[in-house]
Amino acid sequence: MDKFIEGYKAEESIRPERHTKKVALTIDNYFIDIVKSQTMAQVSEFMAIYPGLIPIPTRCDDIKVAACGFKKLTRYDPKLFDIPNIGGIALKCGRQSGIVCIDFDVDERRDVTEIIERYNMKETLWETSPSGGMHFYYEYEPLKNKAHSEISLDVRSDGGYSVCGLTCNYRFSNIGCSIKKMPSGLVDFLISHDFGCSEQNTKTKRETKKIKSYTNSNLKYFCDFFKSINY
Repeated sequence: MDKFIEGYKAEESIRPERHTKKVALTIDNYFIDIVKSQTMAQVSEFMAIYPGLIPIPTRCDDIKVAACGFKKLTRYDPKLFDIPNIGGIALKCGRQSGIVCIDFDVDERRDVTEIIERYNMKETLWETSPSGGMHFYYEYEPLKNKAHSEISLDVRSDGGYSVCGLTCNYRFSNIGCSIKKMPSGLVDFLISHDFGCSEQNTKTKRETKKIKSYTNSNLKYFCDFFKSINY
């Protein structure tokens, strides 16, 4: 495990450029076999550090598109990586994998540094993307899987995934760091920006319905009372 972490931190300059957006269709079969073997070995070592996560392969012609059906996956399946032309590696997010990903996009109109520092987000596992974006992984919270362009932030949760630092040009900044519980202040911040999930909305509706029911019963009581005294 320690060797993998040390190797990961040192190998960026020698990692094969296998994860590109566009890959020629005439790639040599021998090279494909080497890449596939290295990819499966990397995933296996990564899973030894973070058991319970669900990595999935992405396509070589577009690393942001999953190369398999992933929504029904409940655990890591090595057979998914026994395919040619793997473009990248993503982590399934949501209840089944036990994580959510907070994805900050690069946007000159908004400085996200204040949000990151306010909630000490670099204390959990995080990575950088080729565009300069940042992905922060947290223990699962019931949040919506959606984007919010106004605050340059996406949440990857149930039904979503995040291309991770095992993909070329993506880079874990603190490999080996544990995946932390999301700070309550950050949860509240996301809910206030409409990332609250259906569970939270259902709870709110249930409480609202209870209040309405209580109010209506009181109103009926007073109406009946006034009728009884011919008010």
